[in-house]
Amino acid sequence: MARPKVVLPDNGISEKEILKKMEEIREDDINWKDGKVWSLVYHASEEHTEMLKKASNMFFSKNALSPMAFPSLKKFETEVISMAVDLFGGDNRCCGSMTSGGTESLLMAVKTYRDWAREKFPHIKEPEMLV
Repeated sequence: MARPKVVLPDNGISEKEILKKMEEIREDDINWKDGKVWSLVYHASEEHTEMLKKASNMFFSKNALSPMAFPSLKKFETEVISMAVDLFGGDNRCCGSMTSGGTESLLMAVKTYRDWAREKFPHIKEPEMLV
């Protein structure tokens, strides 16, 4: 079965139309508030969710890939990493980085161990990963 072809419209679409279409598409999503998923949504409370929305809106158009342009994001990253190092009992030799979650986080964890293993076990030329 072929994918339906989606093309850019000849003319712009109003905000109202876009949001209406998004609401329609969202109707097929699972209702996570009823406890129908166990690991895909992390929800503490409505109050907490509202605070997260406000915080996200403050920085949604910023890009953490440019710490020189957005030092605030670099500060947040540094503080979160410092907290994580403390939680795991690390010292001032520890470091870290932030990812956007999911697959990226898994790939970075594997890359970190790969780089570590290359340094510690250079004689292993064809390593295997057991998952």
